[in-house]
Amino acid sequence: MFFIPGIDETLRINGTARLSREPALLAAAAVNGREPRLVILVTVREAFLHCGKALKRSKLWHDDYRVEKRSFPSLGRMIVEQTKPAHVTVEQAEAVVEEGYLTKLY
Repeated sequence: MFFIPGIDETLRINGTARLSREPALLAAAAVNGREPRLVILVTVREAFLHCGKALKRSKLWHDDYRVEKRSFPSLGRMIVEQTKPAHVTVEQAEAVVEEGYLTKLY
């Protein structure tokens, strides 16, 4: 399914996908001068548009219906609590996650 924030209708595709490291495809997918390490090539067999009834009922795009982010553990906390890496604190893991969002997004 493809979701566009604020749009209730969705597009669903059936088909196949494969991974590629072909240089021309990596270059074509570059963002801000940075190429991805891998691209996904999708061959569409069928495509379906879905009405927005389910998303409207879910209130997915309603700001007043959203869960407060602080009511869930952070990604750094989940990593530390689930994997128990030696000598890594929750704060250190959270800092690594945030740094990655800033420097490795593209």
